[in-house]
Amino acid sequence: MQARVKSVLLSTLVSILLCHANSSSADTTGTSNSAFNGTTNLGKRIASKSEIINLLTPVPTQAMAPANGGLPTRGLHLWQKPATETAAEPQPTEKKAISLEVRFGFDSAELTNEAKTQLTPVAQALTSNELNSLNFVLEGHTDAAGSDTYNLSLSEKRAQSVKNYFIDEYGVEPSRLNSVGKGESELLDNGHPDDDANRRVTIITQ
Repeated sequence: MQARVKSVLLSTLVSILLCHANSSSADTTGTSNSAFNGTTNLGKRIASKSEIINLLTPVPTQAMAPANGGLPTRGLHLWQKPATETAAEPQPTEKKAISLEVRFGFDSAELTNEAKTQLTPVAQALTSNELNSLNFVLEGHTDAAGSDTYNLSLSEKRAQSVKNYFIDEYGVEPSRLNSVGKGESELLDNGHPDDDANRRVTIITQ
């Protein structure tokens, strides 16, 4: 009789543990491991300085780890000897970026007055107390009209124009800015490769 009771109890325990394992596996469905998904497309809109600061401020990534130090148990508590204290490591952060449909002269890298108005709050944000310790990449993008070589060269010049504007007009430290051209390699609207929306500058925190 006792042997039969023990067998029933053991079978019940195994069933509970299997249900828990299946539930834990299901909980991970749909999670993303993307290292960079924080781009906000502002288009032609002129955002405020405070909004730009908020959009470009990196946020700490949330490390998902079991509270018991990596030992998945159910109804069983295992004690582990604490590891020797070491110096705190920098918290990993998620990159943030904004994409702006900056206006340039036709077939030119010269900023229009409209573009300067749009970039002014961005420059003010980059020199703010919240962001002045961070570095940024300025990416120039074009539409798909024209050759790949020509578009790459034009995108590099346009990214450099934005960099020069930040440095010359607002005193942003040159070492904080890295300008690169992407040409037509990363279209914003793949369905309309020649659309204005693809001609843009993306600013990414480092």
